[in-house]
Amino acid sequence: LVASSLGNVANVYHSQGKEAEALRYHARALTIREQALGPDHPDVAGVLGNLGVVLRALGRYDEALQHHRRALAIWERVLGPDHPDVARCLNNLGVVLESQGKYDEAMASYQRGLAIREAALGPDHPRVASSLLNVGSLFGLQGKIGAATAALERARAIFAKAYDADHPLMATTLCSIGDLLQMQGKADEARRPYERAIAIWEKAVGPDHPDLSAGLTGLARALLSLGDAERALALAERAIRIREVAHAAAEELADTRFVLARALVALGRDRPRALALATQARDLFTDAGAATVKKRREVEAWLAARGAR
Repeated sequence: LVASSLGNVANVYHSQGKEAEALRYHARALTIREQALGPDHPDVAGVLGNLGVVLRALGRYDEALQHHRRALAIWERVLGPDHPDVARCLNNLGVVLESQGKYDEAMASYQRGLAIREAALGPDHPRVASSLLNVGSLFGLQGKIGAATAALERARAIFAKAYDADHPLMATTLCSIGDLLQMQGKADEARRPYERAIAIWEKAVGPDHPDLSAGLTGLARALLSLGDAERALALAERAIRIREVAHAAAEELADTRFVLARALVALGRDRPRALALATQARDLFTDAGAATVKKRREVEAWLAARGAR
């Protein structure tokens, strides 16, 4: 009972984007579960999965990976390799592997989870759409635009059928579509899905929730490409405040700081701050590892072009 209560409190903190607090409560719940049930009980696997999600949000990828792999081993042993709970664990594992730049391993994990969910739940279940969302986003990072578009549009269609138009999962999908359009140089087309995602998140989770920062940063980046640096600056300032309060992962902080730096320079404002933000972004991308090498090099080139190192 105590462990369940701790887990519930942790989940509330996680839903609010307060990951450090969530981590503390999940860790206490894990200790209690292991002492009461042993290290290989399904309830222990559930807590391990929750801890993995929170650790990934905090940028602690190696620890997150260990927790998810341990949870996966328990679920496979207890439930078999084709149970939906195994698929959930595979999905979470893939998110961490993607964050580490291990794209082939991440895709294998996502696609195995997708196959399990389609077989167990049917092709139009919302959990299938969640898997498609991850598959589509990763296809985009791999430059497979056609496959990415197909997966994301299928996810959007499933979510639209299952939920109302203002559901947070619709916002997540729209934000991913905006990211994909930007990868193709279609900043003007990307604006609308970002704006719609922001409106949904503001209504569903409030104006300061960490989820919102992805849409704000994406829209700011698109507006910079379109020459609207003034609005981009306001959005990036808002996004960085949210991410700093939430102690966001290194890559997320770096993304927003670099967009903010570019907006300041585009407007001819506070060059020292802009260079400091870009330097911080470069260092954070370095800390984030292999997944962000391309982004780090972009920042390095930007700094070098402005006589900074």
